[in-house]
Amino acid sequence: MKLKLRLPFNGFFPVTFPFGDQSDNKEIKKKFAQWGIKGHHGIDYGLSEGTEVLSSDRGKVIQSSDSGEWGISVTLQHPWGISIYAHLQSSKVSVGDKVKIGEVVGLSGKTGAAFGEHLHFGIKLKKPDLYNGYLGFIDPSPYFRMSK
Repeated sequence: MKLKLRLPFNGFFPVTFPFGDQSDNKEIKKKFAQWGIKGHHGIDYGLSEGTEVLSSDRGKVIQSSDSGEWGISVTLQHPWGISIYAHLQSSKVSVGDKVKIGEVVGLSGKTGAAFGEHLHFGIKLKKPDLYNGYLGFIDPSPYFRMSK
């Protein structure tokens, strides 16, 4: 199966913290050490607070709540694995909901261990390598389809 994802938003928002990057921020370095990761385990996009966050693929909501460090977040189960949308202002879906690609799952925010408003987006494939230094998460950027 060839994985093709849509960006989790409409329009253009810059990447503010790429997958795998380190930070000079002492608090972020401390968090990475606590979590046991060697670099950023998702992609942060500079979405302004209240921007619609969209499903990157069809799936089923398996988590939709305040999840501590990720703040208000939504996790979707897909045939290929999971996607997570974190630091939301609010969720627009409930556990058990089935969502289509591009469906609104929440509004971006700055909840949890966020240093400002943004969207943290991450993916983990089925049977992940939990010892890859990113808790099994992988870089989603190669899987985004080009918009037409």
